[in-house]
Amino acid sequence: MRRQVAEVEAALRDAQPEVTVRGFLALAGEQDRSRHSETIDGLRVLGIDQLVVQFCRFERPLSAVEVETVLRDISLAFPPAGVAGRGKVPASGTADRVEPTNPRTEALIAGFMRFYYLRPWHQGGKRRLYLKDAHGTDLGWKDTIGGEVTLTCSEDSAKLVGAVLNAATETGVPLAAESLPRVPVTLLGGQLLGRVARKYVAVLLGQEWRKGGTRRLYGRLIDPVEGHFELGYVDLVTGDLHPAIEGGLNKNLGTGKGYLGRLAERDPARNGVRKSGAR
Repeated sequence: MRRQVAEVEAALRDAQPEVTVRGFLALAGEQDRSRHSETIDGLRVLGIDQLVVQFCRFERPLSAVEVETVLRDISLAFPPAGVAGRGKVPASGTADRVEPTNPRTEALIAGFMRFYYLRPWHQGGKRRLYLKDAHGTDLGWKDTIGGEVTLTCSEDSAKLVGAVLNAATETGVPLAAESLPRVPVTLLGGQLLGRVARKYVAVLLGQEWRKGGTRRLYGRLIDPVEGHFELGYVDLVTGDLHPAIEGGLNKNLGTGKGYLGRLAERDPARNGVRKSGAR
């Protein structure tokens, strides 16, 4: 444990922001999951169900941008088994873009944020808006003439997708941040961070707009705690980013350009992703 803590400290030695590295021995056996923290021979030992409680007692909370920056550095320094290469890149607390480097990183980012893509469909007098995720999977659709919403997902996804589609129009999604269902962030291991730290899933939504040869992906970030932000658009023909807000959205969030970049990187239409039933 001491060796592992030392290696993480070395990997983050030049990182910004500076963070304190702590080591915990978390017991996952059925009888020990709720075991309270204690120090044994200088090491912190506790049940795995107590981890989030301990994390929330730390003195210095990190902003969302800082969390993503540290996550990137850790993921580059310690890739999962079977992933080639191990390296450190300079950290930047105001980085525009966060490049997922492996499936574990992708899963962590996805835990905090859902990427949705809303696209129009017209045929035979019918007008619909289809919503997909970054994998190209259909989540549901809305009849923009009659207003009926059909969901093809379930559980927490259905709560978020239902709220988005019910508010969606062909020209925007006027969904107030406080109207987005508060779905707790799920950490690796199944811990629900929202219950103890007010961390809830945010939605990063891209809505396609077409006119003649012009195609744009308008972005918006809807966070139930931080607010609703119009981000600008991605030119789907040239790939250029046109942020509506310069710099950080607020002290806890990244830049409009950075979020637009994430939307473009994960766009299933751009990446040629196709799922059964996808339109």
